[in-house]
Amino acid sequence: MRTAPSAPQAPAAAVHATSSTTSSRSPTNDDTSGSFRFVTATRPEEFRDPELMRTVRSHVMFGVVEGRQRVPKKASVASSARGESSIGAGAPTAASAVAKRPLRRTDSMATTNPDNPPFMHREEALDIFQRYRVPRSSTSLPGSTPHSEQGTDADSPESYRPSQPKRAKRSVIDTPTTTSAYEQLPLEQQLVQPPQGGMSRLNALYDSAYQVIGPFKAFSTPAPFNPFSTHDPFLALPQPISTEINMPLVKYYCHLYFGTRGMARAWLPQMIQSRESFLSTLAIATSHQDAMDGKLTPTHLTLTVQTEVFHLLNDAFKERWTRIKDTTIMSVVQLLCSELVNASGPHRLVAHERGLRQLIVERGGIDRLGVQGELAAVATAMVYSSAVFREGAPDQLFQDYANAIRTPVYSDRQVIPESPLFCPRAKFYTLERSRRCDTRTLQLLQRLKELADVASEPLYQNNSSSWDLDQYKRGILAYVRGLPSAASLPDAPANDIERKQRWRYEACRLAGLLYADSLVNRMPLSALPTGAGGGSSISAANKAGKREEGGRVSLDDLVEAIKKSDCPHSECWGDMTGVLYWATLVGGAAAASGDSPRNRRWLTALNVRCAIVLAFEHRSAVVVSLRKMSRGMVRSGESEGVLVRRES
Repeated sequence: MRTAPSAPQAPAAAVHATSSTTSSRSPTNDDTSGSFRFVTATRPEEFRDPELMRTVRSHVMFGVVEGRQRVPKKASVASSARGESSIGAGAPTAASAVAKRPLRRTDSMATTNPDNPPFMHREEALDIFQRYRVPRSSTSLPGSTPHSEQGTDADSPESYRPSQPKRAKRSVIDTPTTTSAYEQLPLEQQLVQPPQGGMSRLNALYDSAYQVIGPFKAFSTPAPFNPFSTHDPFLALPQPISTEINMPLVKYYCHLYFGTRGMARAWLPQMIQSRESFLSTLAIATSHQDAMDGKLTPTHLTLTVQTEVFHLLNDAFKERWTRIKDTTIMSVVQLLCSELVNASGPHRLVAHERGLRQLIVERGGIDRLGVQGELAAVATAMVYSSAVFREGAPDQLFQDYANAIRTPVYSDRQVIPESPLFCPRAKFYTLERSRRCDTRTLQLLQRLKELADVASEPLYQNNSSSWDLDQYKRGILAYVRGLPSAASLPDAPANDIERKQRWRYEACRLAGLLYADSLVNRMPLSALPTGAGGGSSISAANKAGKREEGGRVSLDDLVEAIKKSDCPHSECWGDMTGVLYWATLVGGAAAASGDSPRNRRWLTALNVRCAIVLAFEHRSAVVVSLRKMSRGMVRSGESEGVLVRRES
């Protein structure tokens, strides 16, 4: 077997000159005096030069050979194996002289060093191979230094590194070691990807226990690589004019409530291109925080951010080329979101819708918008949401775009935002696998989905007086009304998971009562609720297990049920976000009468949050859900039993 690769040799004409001048070189100039060889390059790719890599490997293997020669036992065994024990009387003196002579780099060449012949004995070669070999299939632990294929120097710091235990390979489905109720539930489904740098095992908007740890982890990377970073020493992000705006705080709100990986793909890079688009995003976050805190009017921080956005948009509207930019249209869309969260009146919402339509028409149509189609989808979703909350009809421009959206084809294993408004498969496969949805809630949603399908079909719109169809609808309404409340269920929840499941069931039951009564009796949603309940607790009739008389539901009970179901500060029901989106859409439309402004603002704020979270990864699902909701609902001002002429 051949020895390790030797050091780079000088040209043949210069070999003797090199050997003759070795003794006159100073220790500082001799590269064998140290254990390091310094390599320089002008570009990083030069370090991968084959000749340079060969030089480095030769230098390392010279240390291996040098370490082998320092072991006396190995040297004596190898000498005896080669038959060198029967040398003359003067041999020990010569051998001791050779051992005392310092080993030079040129001695590693087989032609100049008699102790390093072209071939070595088999036992000695196997000993070196076993001591320094690294299997090709072995993988280093994360953070460790990769090993070379030739081995590691025995005297190098790598050889003194303590061995680290290998991690056990984790199977796709871990076998539970305990029989707790939590571990017996199905695995967590990822409906929305969390922001880059977040913990993947957490929900997209983070669990409540990680509110402080999770979001602030994403702040560690400096800007501009992370637009939500608090570290912005070079002011890479657009800065507000007013010094009263606490930028780290509003960026934290934005990241906590709306940050997803889907937003960071195309929307976020475009958003930070202008000051108005960036600040309008923060205006949504501050408005949402005000609504979650129960404030009836915007705070000073929210008003300051919105006022600055209005001034910036006023300057952008002066020139046509800035008026039709994606960032300008994006700012108007996000201002409409902020107005929805603030529960503005219908006249103010209509004014924003018309202004947005005018900008899109001047741009050349909704299909001409950029941001990879996300701007058109989000604008359509917000206009439809505004129309639902004011119980009106969306503009025809956005109706045409929504009607052109086709429902994608999903496999049974894909996780999608299923709800009574969106179920493109034969069953609720995502909800069936969800650990948050119990059997009682799943059956209720299935019946409501059947009712929504009937109400949105053109056949039903043209033949609404059919007796059989009317009896079918009233049978579903009777089923929903006959369901017991969560407080009257026989068995008490065994753990916190079952307790939250019951509150989700209660929220779906109350929203289902409103939705079914509106579709069957052809009444606007705002005419159904009583508007007053039990204040901060479930109403007395609900606590006693009595069914709501005439299908009337208290919005206070609906809001409290959603709050107790692990909302709003922790997550949006995880893989049931589509169901929460439907429930808040129904509740927000039911609060349009203005009898309960606090509940209206809370429900619309949570609905806008769900829409933004879903829109960037499931934009077709959001638009199709809103289109179905708009087709089946009764507009404000219509009398009972009269259908509105809907979009085709």
